[in-house]
Amino acid sequence: MAGLLKKFFLVFLGDFLLGIFVGEMFMAGEFFRIFLVLILTVFFLWKILLKDVFEVRKFLCAFLLIFVCGIFRFFWSFALLEDDVRRFSGEATLRGCIKDEVDVREDKVKYVLEMREIMIWKSHDVLSELRNFQKVSGKVLVNAPRYPVFGYGDCLQVSGNLEEPGIIESESGFRDFDYGKYLARYDIYRVIFRAEVSKWVDGEADYDLKSGFFYYLYKAKGDFSLRISRIFGEPYGGLLQGLLLGSRRGIDDVLMEKFNITGLTHIIAISGWNITMVILVMGFLLKFLSRRAKVLASFAGVVLFVLFVGASASVVRAAVMGVISLMAVMFGRAYFVEIALVLAAFLMNLWNPKVLVYDVGFQLSVLATMGLVYFGGILKAFIGRSGSFLAKILPERFAIRESFSMSLAAQICALPIILLNFGRLSIVSLVANIFVLPLIPLAMLFGFLAVLASYVADFLGIFIGFFAYILLWIVIFLVKFFAAVPFASLDVGWMNFYLAVLWYFLLILWIRKAAT
Repeated sequence: MAGLLKKFFLVFLGDFLLGIFVGEMFMAGEFFRIFLVLILTVFFLWKILLKDVFEVRKFLCAFLLIFVCGIFRFFWSFALLEDDVRRFSGEATLRGCIKDEVDVREDKVKYVLEMREIMIWKSHDVLSELRNFQKVSGKVLVNAPRYPVFGYGDCLQVSGNLEEPGIIESESGFRDFDYGKYLARYDIYRVIFRAEVSKWVDGEADYDLKSGFFYYLYKAKGDFSLRISRIFGEPYGGLLQGLLLGSRRGIDDVLMEKFNITGLTHIIAISGWNITMVILVMGFLLKFLSRRAKVLASFAGVVLFVLFVGASASVVRAAVMGVISLMAVMFGRAYFVEIALVLAAFLMNLWNPKVLVYDVGFQLSVLATMGLVYFGGILKAFIGRSGSFLAKILPERFAIRESFSMSLAAQICALPIILLNFGRLSIVSLVANIFVLPLIPLAMLFGFLAVLASYVADFLGIFIGFFAYILLWIVIFLVKFFAAVPFASLDVGWMNFYLAVLWYFLLILWIRKAAT
């Protein structure tokens, strides 16, 4: 009975996500794809669940209702308010306040402005021209000169060409990048690529923002990042910021390309590993408390960590799974990874349905976790068979066998999405992961301790940081070594939507057969 209830739970949550997926295809006019997805859905319902359902008609009505709710939620996320900034475009002057972390690059600064006022002084649509400032709402991404740098809470007056972000054509042969969809997941639909920026005084907004929680949080993160740069320098400081903060801004383009070639970019993205470390450290430090108190403290630590590193979709997904596991511990319930994963995806897309269809990082995070759940143990057992060739060349020492099997399991589920979005297949990825992954936890630990020690004394942070420096040096050396291997990665242009659907169709059939 418990197994059947679990199956129903997963099906109905997945049904909502399916509705979002179909809603996006409907908006794009991909009706044949919708037909294909619906046919496969009916097939799996019949094969997997309907045989166990007594009231088929009631079940199908409930399934259809949840499916429509998913479609409605996706369309609702694009609701246009009367004073929405999406109604305007052209040469404009805008006034708004910085309500997100400032993104400082080598040649520019990116600000996300929460809009207050707008004046259009040259528009493609004459009817939308405004000769006076008008109240407006929504977000605008502004690319401003490198200096001066304004901070969270500052209110700015910005002049430039307000436009809708579109598709950026690739110059390297890879897939074109849809910048509009990338920004839409943050509810950003307008951008100014070259802006003139000056300070604008909005006393009430300025006071509210600079006396709030996020102002001090981002200030603390900025100080933490600065200490990393002071202790380690580049490129080691940039890599450590990626490991601890999920920030890739300090990693130069050449080194970043080598991470892409070797399939190791996932190590500089905050994931479930980091959330697990937060929970374990909190549990260790507070082991003198009761179980419920430790769980609540761990929950607070996870929330603070997510906010600190920027709350990307993959981080939130991992955090929701971690919180669900904590609740299971607190209430003494069995923790099912599949339920936690689907529930995390459901809750995130209930809040922001664009994450499922526009956030590649979220898609890869969920699919990689599914690979670990369904294939990790099977592959490890297969590799470890006595006398097999793989067992001889992949020993259990230093977690080599586990690293290989887990990396392969994750790639089995994530590969179609990687090829669809990036058009590149890393040949050396599995081997590179075997050598690099065991070094990452120690590098993170010594790097974090070094920064903490620097608050006491700089020389203490440098001393502890030396151990992290050695590990980071080895990681970068290995990345460059594997990236230099001939044919380390291949350009793949043949992957498309239908091949990806076929891939996952066969995977689901295989999982279904293995479960029975």
